[in-house]
Amino acid sequence: SRDPRAAYDLGLRYFRGDGVPQNSYQALQWMRSAGERGHPEAQLALGRFYLMGIEEMGSDPAEAERWLSLAAGRGDKEAAQLLAEATAAKR
Repeated sequence: SRDPRAAYDLGLRYFRGDGVPQNSYQALQWMRSAGERGHPEAQLALGRFYLMGIEEMGSDPAEAERWLSLAAGRGDKEAAQLLAEATAAKR
């Protein structure tokens, strides 16, 4: 899909197992597709996924920092708070 909102929605559905089999890998692929095209909620969600880690995938603070800085740069307050956590976790 060319529409980042559609990619984000599909990512959420894979994450929750809503109408499709629950699949964290697919969720991340679709979220990244949306995030790379500037979708703000996808960037925040990706930052959260990479900071907390999902399922068998551990956390990746550097990757979290990359996505959260994009969302925080748009004035997202939650992203700014999580960005500080990601930066601290990298140490």
